[in-house]
Amino acid sequence: MSISKEQIETRKSELEKDFQMVKQQIEDSEVKVISMKNNLNALAGAMQQCDMFLKQLADDADAPMSAEKQQALDIATS
Repeated sequence: MSISKEQIETRKSELEKDFQMVKQQIEDSEVKVISMKNNLNALAGAMQQCDMFLKQLADDADAPMSAEKQQALDIATS
């Protein structure tokens, strides 16, 4: 079996196309991973913000009501 120069060149050309395609897919995937990490960080920040709000609500519920607020509540509920 004999192989020609043209066959080798054709095969090399196909391999170069495949190489470039895989290289582009890797680059696209890396960009997507960066975007996903950014989204993950944003979600973590939003969860921290919710934790802070929940703590503030708990602290406010535990704090004694000021006299002015108590008077306003008494008036509103009487």
